Amino acid sequence: FAEMRKIMSPGPVTWSTVISRMSQAMRIDDTRNLIRDAQLDCTPDKHLWGAMIKANVKPNANAWGTIIRSDLKANDLVTAFSRMEEMVADDVEPTSYTWNDFLDYYISSNRFDDAYDFLLNGMGKFKPSASSWFKLLFAFGKAGKSDLQPQMIKNMMALGHHLDLKAWNIVLHSLGKSGHVQAMLNLFAEMRKIITPNAVTWSTVIDHAGTAMHRAEVMSLIEEAQKSVFVNEPLWKTMIKAMGIVGTSDQTEKLFEALKSSYLIPGLRTWNVFLNALGKSDPDRMLHHFAEMRKIMSPGPVTWSTVISRMSQAMRIDDTRNLIRDAQLDCTPDKHLWGAMIKSMGDIGDVDGAEELFGKIGNSSEISVEIWNILLNVLLQNSQHEKLKIQFEKMKPAKVLPNEKTWEILKKYFQMGENSFLNWRRAKRQFYLRKKTKKGQ
Repeated sequence: FAEMRKIMSPGPVTWSTVISRMSQAMRIDDTRNLIRDAQLDCTPDKHLWGAMIKANVKPNANAWGTIIRSDLKANDLVTAFSRMEEMVADDVEPTSYTWNDFLDYYISSNRFDDAYDFLLNGMGKFKPSASSWFKLLFAFGKAGKSDLQPQMIKNMMALGHHLDLKAWNIVLHSLGKSGHVQAMLNLFAEMRKIITPNAVTWSTVIDHAGTAMHRAEVMSLIEEAQKSVFVNEPLWKTMIKAMGIVGTSDQTEKLFEALKSSYLIPGLRTWNVFLNALGKSDPDRMLHHFAEMRKIMSPGPVTWSTVISRMSQAMRIDDTRNLIRDAQLDCTPDKHLWGAMIKSMGDIGDVDGAEELFGKIGNSSEISVEIWNILLNVLLQNSQHEKLKIQFEKMKPAKVLPNEKTWEILKKYFQMGENSFLNWRRAKRQFYLRKKTKKGQ
């Protein structure tokens, strides 16, 4: 075996063989040394852990956890639980990973009551950590069982788990992001009885409530946040964004004025959110504040993209053209701003203007497939089918490979003629066709 190790690294099977034979020969010191070396030399699998355990060496928590996890993956809960009891009897405390492995098994089987009892009872003198409770707390909210969360929180605290704000914020954000906004709001109400939310907590809850169009809740949360916590700029930005979704332009403007009347100065991102919120319903007011902003700071490509897009959606043709002209003079457009300007020209029906802008990009930088797609979509929407075909044929010489979006646009184009599917397939095949060169190339 020593000779073999000079040539190659033994795998778990080799280590299992040598350890098993040495323990059968009752070579105690050699067995222990081999087990120590095995753990340093390779990553033990369940067979090697089993061989080491059989060799009468007491396994640690990680070894037990590996074996239990493999039992649970095989849907053998009885054996896994039996091993857990044996582990506890050997006075080895389970790691948080082992507790969570059992929770994953119960949750994936929709056995929420069993999971709850498992955490509540623990295993003898050993109890699960706060992270396991939070895992189950999140799972209950996601499964629509938020009415059971208050009692669960009380049990957690009775077991001595004092939860910090960071952990609360993670659970609230996870619930909101997964679309379980009502469960998030219910849990937030329970949280406030225990601990005082910070600006991050308020921002998380308001953001997800606004995205989900919970109008009454957003109005109430914004009012309470201003009374309950020091409102920093990120929180102001979130409140303005949410108000722009569920409120009126007057309410959004009032909130922005409240920000300006505080000692804080709105940053570029806050201005972007504010202008975008106003542009949805009141383009004139957006233009007024945009002019005000330009006296204070230089707008970036994102700001220009926002204002131009909102103005074209309102079919303000002259204003859109003027903004596109000013944007090119005021800043160096990036690919997102070029895309927004081309799309906006298409929105107001100026196909020639869109193609002219597209031509300018080619003079300054490489054109990405995303910008090609925007131009093709503009031509499709404005029924410029011949121009669409010409622009598409230019992609191959430009060495720009179409993506899935490109072929979706082409599919819509070919659906307008006869034998649409055959024509689309033929175009796709023809694009990827390459001339045969020398053999092997």
